[in-house]
Amino acid sequence: MKVAFFYGNLKRGGAQRVICCLANDFQRRGDQVGILTLNDGETEYELSPEVKVTGLGVSGDSANKWESIRRFLNTERKLSRWLAEEKPDAVLAFSSKLTMQLLLARAHSGPVLICSERANPAFRAESAATRMEQPLLKKADGFIFQTERVKALFPERLQKIGAVIHNGL
Repeated sequence: MKVAFFYGNLKRGGAQRVICCLANDFQRRGDQVGILTLNDGETEYELSPEVKVTGLGVSGDSANKWESIRRFLNTERKLSRWLAEEKPDAVLAFSSKLTMQLLLARAHSGPVLICSERANPAFRAESAATRMEQPLLKKADGFIFQTERVKALFPERLQKIGAVIHNGL
């Protein structure tokens, strides 16, 4: 199976460490594994040489709303191209925002998309992007929550397609 993990970066952090550990483990089990990042793909964790890391080179801060829109559209274009070229069977995105971007890039067909939400949604600022997430996330194929308490904060549809998998590290 060809699997990929998607996150903003692979710098030092909890989600980054989990992604690298999972990627190495999936590769050892015989899967073809890739990691996609918004930054340049540089990692601070040890990865098997067989794990392919691709950086989209789109991370950074936007100076204004228009630059933010241009950055979003550029990210969507690069995600669509990556999905078409790599053709993964499944992608596990480590945030609802990144899942939303993949869902838009995937359009009507493509890999199985699973969201692993690492943050508590009760503490996220309300924005146009967060309001867009809810209807789009319902199109995800699966959802991973770290605790039952966080799972309960999400809409019922996401709870039904989700599972609680505690942080194994």
